[in-house]
Amino acid sequence: MRGMTCEAMMAALLILVGMAPLHAQQSFTAERIIWSESEQIENFFSDYELVRLPARSISAHVHEHTTTSQMEWQFPNGMRWQLQLEAYDLRTDNLKLSVLNSKTTRREIPVEKTINTFRSLPGTTDARLTIRENFIYGYVQYQGEEWYIEPAQRFIPDADSDLFMVYPTSGVLPMPGLECGQTEKARYG
Repeated sequence: MRGMTCEAMMAALLILVGMAPLHAQQSFTAERIIWSESEQIENFFSDYELVRLPARSISAHVHEHTTTSQMEWQFPNGMRWQLQLEAYDLRTDNLKLSVLNSKTTRREIPVEKTINTFRSLPGTTDARLTIRENFIYGYVQYQGEEWYIEPAQRFIPDADSDLFMVYPTSGVLPMPGLECGQTEKARYG
C-alpha cells in the first residue's frame, strides 16, 4: 500500500464499514401447505402456492430496521425474492381518525404512527408490500412477472393467520367478482 495516504486508507476503511450492513441479509423460508379442499382455490388460480410464512418474524425485521431492510424470502417452488425495502408512509400528514360516539358526539382517536407499508429501493427488485404481525399483502416483481402475496383467509375462511397465497399475474383465472391483489391493482392502478 505504498503511496496511499493515511486519509485515503481511513476513507477506504469507512467505505467498507459503511457497506457492511448492506451485505447483512435475513433469510425467511416458506413452508408448502397442502390444503385438503384445494379445488376451492383452483377455481380462482391456475398457478399458486399456499405457504406458511413467518410473518411475525418478517414484521419484526422490517420494523427493527427503521430506514431500510434487506432480506430474502425462499419458497418451496425454488423462488427466491431478494428484497431491499424502505418504509413508505402512504398516509397524508393531516390524517385524522374520528369515531362517532352518538349521533352528535364525535371523538378523534390517535392514528397509529407505525409505518406498515414498504417499497423497494430504487434500482432493486420492484416490490410494494404491507407488512404487519401475521399480515403480508402486496406484490414483488420476479423474473419479469408480478407475484402477489396475500392472506389465505381471503380464500379459505378458516385458514391460520400465518398462511398466505402466493401467485403470479398469469395464474389468476378470469372470473366475474373475483377479488384478489392482482384484480385490485388492475382496478385501482
